[in-house]
Amino acid sequence: MTFARSLGTVRAHLTQLNRQPLSRAALTIVLLLDAFVLSSIFDGLARHTAQLTQPDETVPARCRDIVLDRQWTPAGRLEQLGEVVNAHTAASVWQAQASRASPHPVCAPVVGAVDAVLADGALAKRFDDARALRRQSTDLRTQIERLKGSYDTALLEKIAGAEAPTRADTLGRELAAKTGALDEATGRLTQLEAAIGREAPVQALWQRIDAVQAADRERLRADLLQLETWYPVRRLGWELLFLAPLLGLFYAWNAASIRRGRAVQTLVSAHLLVVAFIPVLCKLLQLVYDVLPRHFLRQLMTLLESAHLVALWNYLAIAMAVAASLALIYVVQNKLFARDKLLARRIARGQCQDCGLALPPDSAFCPACGFGQFVPCPHCGQATHVHGRFCRECGQAMGRESTQ
Repeated sequence: MTFARSLGTVRAHLTQLNRQPLSRAALTIVLLLDAFVLSSIFDGLARHTAQLTQPDETVPARCRDIVLDRQWTPAGRLEQLGEVVNAHTAASVWQAQASRASPHPVCAPVVGAVDAVLADGALAKRFDDARALRRQSTDLRTQIERLKGSYDTALLEKIAGAEAPTRADTLGRELAAKTGALDEATGRLTQLEAAIGREAPVQALWQRIDAVQAADRERLRADLLQLETWYPVRRLGWELLFLAPLLGLFYAWNAASIRRGRAVQTLVSAHLLVVAFIPVLCKLLQLVYDVLPRHFLRQLMTLLESAHLVALWNYLAIAMAVAASLALIYVVQNKLFARDKLLARRIARGQCQDCGLALPPDSAFCPACGFGQFVPCPHCGQATHVHGRFCRECGQAMGRESTQ
């Protein structure tokens, strides 16, 4: 059996019942069933793969942030720790409860220390206050820089006699007030940071961070790369374990229904078989994307960003979408639904070659549209299909006049 004939058989099983086209009501019911089963399969896949240990459980995000992504120099380390606390406080409790795997040996002591910091509500409040003071200090510095320019200009105009003295005096007083406020905020921030630095959880965290050596970071980075590389493959294996029984069950049901001539069960089982195959295709594509193009696309985006040409990515995406659409339309229209293939399917199914309605046996004309189904063969003179490529009696190729 050729591929085209197999495809035609599958299409008939999906769209016909007792060799008749499905009614709209029946098609709606089948499509609703397809949608429900498909959503249930994807929900089951999510629940099934949730049992699999993820890289984030072995190397938590807060460990990556602290050990791999940041450089903990003495200057500004409290400010960085404040950013860590702000970024991970909301998720730390959920992550601690959801994680089923022991952290990486390099991460375990650091994660324990940072969790102690995150769990201290009073300490978290101090970090919030320090962040607010830093923001206030930054705003004051910006305002002071603007005022300095205006004050210098007004002072020069005052000396030259081109400006009233009151404006320069007003700007001077405002500048002095802002400078005093900045000094006060800076002093409060210094005292607050000193108090935070004396906290036992913070000191314990510094000890854990300082104990991490360069070799430990390289080992953690290598292990994380291995986890992220193999996790998609393991996830696909778990997903196939979930999908394989469904595919086997639906295939066996479909084969038995076809063998026993049960039209309704053939229709439903064929749809379910296709529905069960859709997640397989999606997960295979996801694996290919996770393993290969993601790293390539990341490097490409980095290159485009460095060259300030990010817009090229949008143009490329649009061009790829247009090209893929053109190719898909060509394949669907010219390969699957070409007129010669459509006519061949209608002849094989005993349908009218013009309107597609199922014909009574040995009908010379269509009872719906009146189209004549047969013409004399130019070679043997026997009646053969109007749009047949070859005579059904002698097997000779039909002339152009009989296939128009």
